[in-house]
Amino acid sequence: MVRMFNDSAFIASARVQISEQINQCLNDLGGLNSVVKSANIAKLDDNGLALINEVKNGISQISSLLQNANTMLSNIEHFLISDEFPTSQEMQESIKNSGADAKALDELDEYKQLSQNTKLKFAFIACNYELISRMLDSASELSAVLLKATNKIS
Repeated sequence: MVRMFNDSAFIASARVQISEQINQCLNDLGGLNSVVKSANIAKLDDNGLALINEVKNGISQISSLLQNANTMLSNIEHFLISDEFPTSQEMQESIKNSGADAKALDELDEYKQLSQNTKLKFAFIACNYELISRMLDSASELSAVLLKATNKIS
């Protein structure tokens, strides 16, 4: 079964997408960090200082989102390698809590051929990848807002 997941085009595509999103978030963080470090604090008024502090807080939030996404990604990779999945109930709960549309998987030919238990594991991984992707999208959106705000002080 582990080979099935590793050979899955869907999972491979999700891995590539998430890797790209992580790299983009890291680039965004680097850019924001550079702006904050290069700001001439002595020349900023109270609004500028408040903005710098908001950007620093935003950087912290983005870092936290990245750390959580990396932890989830590590957990999924562990499941793929070790085949030690959570219980069926825990997986169903995780799928439900992810907010992902697990029914969309029914359209995938590779998904249709799986046993019921393997379908649950596949859905668990797919929904968690989707959740990670949404977390990283949020981080990128926050980065864009913060970068736009920093244009006012640089």
